[in-house]
Amino acid sequence: MLKTADHIDSVSLSRVDIPLRDDFVIARGRVQSVQNLYVRVQTKKGLIGYGEGTPFPELDGEYRATNERAIEQVSQLIIGQNIGNIQKTSRMIQEHFPTAVATRCGLELAMLDLKAKHFQIPLHEMFG
Repeated sequence: MLKTADHIDSVSLSRVDIPLRDDFVIARGRVQSVQNLYVRVQTKKGLIGYGEGTPFPELDGEYRATNERAIEQVSQLIIGQNIGNIQKTSRMIQEHFPTAVATRCGLELAMLDLKAKHFQIPLHEMFG
């Protein structure tokens, strides 16, 4: 666990549609753009972490609107959580939203980004 007194203060998201250069075609449909959700998690001390979730209804059945609602609900659960205990916060998110994979991905990436910024190292160095 990261020893810090910093806690999550706010969670926000942005919608970004990214057109694909070539259509992505599978049996369940054709995709011409991806509907990303960018997640921003800020701590009380001002650190900001960014993450991304990509709901992909044609592949995994997840929709952006469903993930937006999940992020709004999750925000209420994680505000005030210590950024040093990412595993505990991630488990809590998974327990409450087991099927919202894009939501978990975006939030977990943002929390990992916060941890890397706290230690002032590139995020990829945390993974070896």
